[in-house]
Amino acid sequence: MRVSRVPGVLRSGFCAVVAVLLAIAPAGAQQRDTVAFPPARADALAGLWILEDGRLVHVTDLRDQMGEPALSATEFASGRARALFPRKEGWFDAGNAWFRWDSIEYRVRFDETLQPARALTWEEEGRVLAGRRAPLVEREVSIRSGDVLLAGTLVLPPGPGPYPALVMVPGSGPETRRIPRQVGDLLAYNGIAVLVTDKRGTGNSTGAWNGLSHADWAGDVEAQLDFLRAQPEIAPDRIGLWGNSEGGYVVPVVAARRPDVRFLVCRVCAALPQGEVIPDIETGARRRRGMAEAEVVAAVEMVERMIRYALTRAAYDRLAAHFESGAERPWRASFPVRQLPPADAHYWGSSPVCVRVSE
Repeated sequence: MRVSRVPGVLRSGFCAVVAVLLAIAPAGAQQRDTVAFPPARADALAGLWILEDGRLVHVTDLRDQMGEPALSATEFASGRARALFPRKEGWFDAGNAWFRWDSIEYRVRFDETLQPARALTWEEEGRVLAGRRAPLVEREVSIRSGDVLLAGTLVLPPGPGPYPALVMVPGSGPETRRIPRQVGDLLAYNGIAVLVTDKRGTGNSTGAWNGLSHADWAGDVEAQLDFLRAQPEIAPDRIGLWGNSEGGYVVPVVAARRPDVRFLVCRVCAALPQGEVIPDIETGARRRRGMAEAEVVAAVEMVERMIRYALTRAAYDRLAAHFESGAERPWRASFPVRQLPPADAHYWGSSPVCVRVSE
């Protein structure tokens, strides 16, 4: 069975996956000609590709991280990851390192006659290789979760079903289905159906991602599990969960209360409570930006006070006073919460919530 190939393929490409998901470069790093690179074109080129020498390459649109379409190519066997710089004549240049362009390692031209593109030409070290899009079946889906409608894609493997399947649960922030497709398409190619959705409040999903409690997030995951079980192509006794980063706080909860979850993958997930992890993330992010230590301390204190209030519902007046005291200070200018929610706001939830911080 093709499923047996998954562990080796994933291990060989794991460092590249980590690089794409974590080492996000500044938006301006993708140098360009004046050629227009609209979102629709990026959508038509992204996906899993098979080169004639057998290499599997995923072209990923990093639009959610960059703020504009930006393609990155990951070769799973070698772990090599390169940004693809669009050129006027239709080619894409790959530099000598990820989002570096000191020299050109290879060039790619996609045959854009069909949308999405189905073929490409890869030139490297004097060799010209043909490539084709992996024969995956994609189905656009809508899934109801309470008053929220989740938009997503069910990616089915080539060949007959029913297939084992998993729900991909993303990490923190406004993440759509684009980044999870990098791993999801590889899994589908190896025989595992994958359901990826735009996180609530992102892409084409309704609702709001900021202030999303883990309880509501778990409800979204359960709605996706129920959807998978009802699909004729899916084996209902072989369904699992893939949790990434902050999603690692959610998937074990769902797995513990759902006996139909038969396996669980938790990738780059925290081993400490979130109340300890979030202040550490905020400290490192602000120090990397060169913020004065007094401002770092004040910002982290605000995060800790918000977490304590979410957990205990005590000392809101001191929380509000600290927030107002920073009105003219640098830490407030970059703090993700622009206006402190009222003490009884749904933002704080009825159970521990995620206090959202980001760079």
